[in-house]
Amino acid sequence: MKSFAVIPLLLLTMPLNAAMAADCEDTGLPGDGWGWDGENSCRIVVSAGACIDFDGDGWGWNGVSSCVTDVQVTDSDVAYAVPPTGQTTSYANGDDADQQTTPIRPSRFTSDGNGSFTDRLTGLVWLSVRQCIFDQTWFSALNFTEQLSAGGSVCEDLNDGSVVGDWRLPNIDELQSFIDYERQNPVFAANMPFTGFWDDYPWGRYWSSTSFVADPDQNAWILNSGFGQISVYEKTNVARAFAVRDR
Repeated sequence: MKSFAVIPLLLLTMPLNAAMAADCEDTGLPGDGWGWDGENSCRIVVSAGACIDFDGDGWGWNGVSSCVTDVQVTDSDVAYAVPPTGQTTSYANGDDADQQTTPIRPSRFTSDGNGSFTDRLTGLVWLSVRQCIFDQTWFSALNFTEQLSAGGSVCEDLNDGSVVGDWRLPNIDELQSFIDYERQNPVFAANMPFTGFWDDYPWGRYWSSTSFVADPDQNAWILNSGFGQISVYEKTNVARAFAVRDR
């Protein structure tokens, strides 16, 4: 007579993969609530922590999900953060100012005391000497900004320790970054610490280094500082060259 092994009833009722599975370990995005047990994805029960904004865009991560944070300009530098528009007057429900009232704070711009100032939100350094921000063609503006240096003949009042090649013509996004849409004539933020003196017509068009892709040989994007319009302009025309550099 053949004999048969007696298999415990408990083993017969267990899923095969359950016997192989190990503890659920969080091996992916830390704190996302999901892990791996050696066989399958598994759920880890976690509790939400503080909402941390890693890039200054107003959205953060609390260890479980995305979360909303308040965008603040602080003493710490947040490179390439999306700047506030500055508009605090609401004209309709749901418009810019109705959704947020983030002003452009006075602490955002600091004079470097050497012909430049720093935007502490974006980390960009801008030329502050008004008489060195003048009208010229697009091609001349590219060359002018590239030749800027401390103590050079291009802008004698610049004394920031920079060398030729440090400065450049800003792209259109960088140029827009300091516009205060609560203002007009000009739309530049009121607390930007310019030095020196403007010429007879201090405001107007400002070149960006960004070409107009539909006709890049002839046109580039400009900022009109009167009301903040962004438009296309022929490169052979003249507009102001506002130099910028990375810190």
